[in-house]
Amino acid sequence: MIESKYTSYLTADVADAYVVGFLLYAMERNLNMKLEIPLSERLYFQLTKYLMPFLVSFNKHLHVINISANLVSKDYQAIHVGTGISCGVDSLSTIVYHGLEEKVEKNKIDTLTLLNTGYYGCSENNSENYRRYIQQSFDFAEKHHYNFLTVDSNLSNVMEYNFLSAHTYLTCSVLLLLQKYFSVYYYASGYTVNHFRVDFSDSANYDVFLLDCISTENLKFYSSCCVINRIGKIRMIAQYKDIFESLYVCTRGTVASNCSHCEKCVRTMLALDSMKMIEELKQRFNYSIFKKYRNRYLNYMLRHKGNNPFYKEAFDCYKKNKIKIPFLAYFSIMPCAFERREMLCSFMNSALGKWIRKKSFYRKFVSWIERIFKNYSRRN
Repeated sequence: MIESKYTSYLTADVADAYVVGFLLYAMERNLNMKLEIPLSERLYFQLTKYLMPFLVSFNKHLHVINISANLVSKDYQAIHVGTGISCGVDSLSTIVYHGLEEKVEKNKIDTLTLLNTGYYGCSENNSENYRRYIQQSFDFAEKHHYNFLTVDSNLSNVMEYNFLSAHTYLTCSVLLLLQKYFSVYYYASGYTVNHFRVDFSDSANYDVFLLDCISTENLKFYSSCCVINRIGKIRMIAQYKDIFESLYVCTRGTVASNCSHCEKCVRTMLALDSMKMIEELKQRFNYSIFKKYRNRYLNYMLRHKGNNPFYKEAFDCYKKNKIKIPFLAYFSIMPCAFERREMLCSFMNSALGKWIRKKSFYRKFVSWIERIFKNYSRRN
């Protein structure tokens, strides 16, 4: 579903969007593609010579497939430049880097998008969660004078993909339907380029290579800000107060406020704390919550700095700015709120948990567990 004012830009005379959207599905099942409409020459070259060989060399569950199609090289003369707007760290830093600070006019962002290709849900009512965010994104675009484009797609539902493993393919397949509109699109990087690794649980791990492979003669994808770490992105956003006031990283709060309890809130608050940006932290998060649980959050950082680049960056920033980590933070044993939820979910997905869920006392059991955690939290 797309707004009517953008339907004239739909690019239905080439199969680019469908090939990228169905690529992993076909490679997993060893299904060849025979196309009745042409495929962009550059896309065909990059998929067959580089992307598919790369994917199968590291994933034994994938196969190199044959793509049979007439090849074309068209020029749609698109002029617009876009990026997504979720109001998170990655999207806002892209808007600053390639919008406010972009010197090359033809590469300067003029359009913001909110594309639902699975992130907001894929059921018949997928759209309830998605609709919650549209107004926030639209308001931001209107306030800062950008065009706004939104698409609600059921592609992820049809493909039954694990969204994280395929989000780049899914989102870019929708954008390839708009090659008459976009000439450049910045796909917000989740990790820096030095984090590049062949890990198929999240396509963000190899975006910097993938995005070039699925670009065409008309639409160039960039992994935006992939040379800037999370600390640098937050610092860059904080320099623009009217942008920073829209920062929303939360996975559990409302679109109007960050809950200050979920994992994304915790890592962002720690980043601000490590940079001595307490006023900025107070502006977008509940500082009393952070202050109360700071040792607990620091303990989580200490436990995960070895396997999570975001917490490693925060830890290094604490050291660089000579901010002492309290002694008690090293010995905090109470898990964070989001850890407790994860523990409960893991238990309920176990064999015993599945048995309990079938019983009439299931809700009472869950309430009892939550009450234990809450009472312990108050005492500690």
